[in-house]
This record gives sequence, C-alpha cells and structure tokens, in this order.
Amino acid sequence: MAGKGIRVAVVYSPERSHPKVIWFELSGEKALVSEETYYWESMEGSAQLSHYSLQTDKGLFEIVFNSKDQVWRLM
Repeated sequence: MAGKGIRVAVVYSPERSHPKVIWFELSGEKALVSEETYYWESMEGSAQLSHYSLQTDKGLFEIVFNSKDQVWRLM
C-alpha cells in the first residue's frame, strides 16, 4: 500500500459505525478535521482498509487505516 505513515487522533462512539477522525499529522503539524466528506471500506489481501475523505483548513485529504498492520497512511 502506498502512502506515508502518519499519527491520527480518533474518537470511538457507540453512535457511529466507524471512528471519528479529530486530527491527523500533516508536515509535522496537526491538521484539524472540519468535515468527514466520505467513508468507505475495501480489502487489500487479508487486510481491511478504512478510507476517510477529510476536509481541513489546508484542503481535502484521504487517509487510510490498515487493520492488519494497524497503521494510518496519508494517500
């Protein structure tokens, strides 16, 4: 899977089907998420991937969580 590993802060809630991303690391700084524009899941081999399309004040980004290796990546 392409993409750089990043740090991400999420909140788990029983009201949501997936974690809510609060911020992610972008060029060494926290990019605060203002809106989750889309969420989808896919498979890569045996790994489930959770894709997030996120709006920040710096633009629109896609980040992906790989459930097998437990790593978030900026795409």
